Amino acid sequence: MENKSKGFTLVELMVTVLIAAVLLAVAIPSFDSAIANNRSNSLGEEFSGALSFIRLEALKRRELVSLCASRDGINCAGANDWREGFIAFVDFAAEADPAPLLVDPTNNRIVLKVWGPQNPAAQINITRNGVATEFVRYTGAGILARVNSVPSPVNARLRINGCTGTYGRDLVIGIAGVINIRQANC
Repeated sequence: MENKSKGFTLVELMVTVLIAAVLLAVAIPSFDSAIANNRSNSLGEEFSGALSFIRLEALKRRELVSLCASRDGINCAGANDWREGFIAFVDFAAEADPAPLLVDPTNNRIVLKVWGPQNPAAQINITRNGVATEFVRYTGAGILARVNSVPSPVNARLRINGCTGTYGRDLVIGIAGVINIRQANC
């Protein structure tokens, strides 16, 4: 009588487990990198979307509209860490070139949109004239508001720690308000 067993032998099972372990050891680090690259790309897209949003709102309303770093979704004051979130608001109290103001709905300022805390691994650096800035402001004409009566572009450097290749994003908002997005090395 012929003995036909169905299933795996212990040796076959051990070889299969060993091959699976080797494949996972090779694949997991590159998978982490792919996730970081995707998140870095998404961060750049989300921030450029926020800038486009405030520009369109400024044009639509014909008023100053600002984007600022915000810890609580209401105020801008002292929140220079854009990873904590940011808000878009109609800035009725501002002039064309003021310092950032508190966003207070009781002072005729309307918060239009709130972006919550970003990925803790995010690097978000917003500068104007080489100095970190807490806000970006568009005039009702859709151009950047001047700071200290000097027109100057705003630069944004956006990355996620652990990304590789050219998945970082550099944004330049020109004086005319146009947003230029470039791929950049992580």
